[in-house]
Amino acid sequence: MPLRPVHVLLRLMGAYAVSGWALAALIMATDADVSALQAVVRAEAGRGLGAGLLLGLVAAPIARAWRPPPWGAALMGMASVIIGTWMYFWAWPHEWQGPRLDAWKPTKVILGTYWRFVLPVGALGGLAIWALLGPAPPAGAPGYEEPPSR
Repeated sequence: MPLRPVHVLLRLMGAYAVSGWALAALIMATDADVSALQAVVRAEAGRGLGAGLLLGLVAAPIARAWRPPPWGAALMGMASVIIGTWMYFWAWPHEWQGPRLDAWKPTKVILGTYWRFVLPVGALGGLAIWALLGPAPPAGAPGYEEPPSR
């Protein structure tokens, strides 16, 4: 039995939230003063989960409608991580950041410093979303939705 659209969207939002939490915890775990358990439960990891949920509200319907191939899902995941990092610093600005619209500054620092963590987590998140969606059904098959007419 195919999943209802709302269940698919909820699963996708969960994937975005878990990816945001995992990325924030992974970045926190690179700090020498933070243990792995502390990194998982710190406020920054919770904020990463929140940023993932915020991003999922926007990106989950797009991912569900687009149904990208695996390489497209990985690229979409990497772009989502960049946007999600910006959303994190927009929602919870640091004192050295300045106004909210300067969220690109810490985003640039995070991406420049932790790119070898950030981009693979984004690609894995995109592939997880692709796996959740599965391939698009052929035209006329059950579960096929006509694209909206212009």
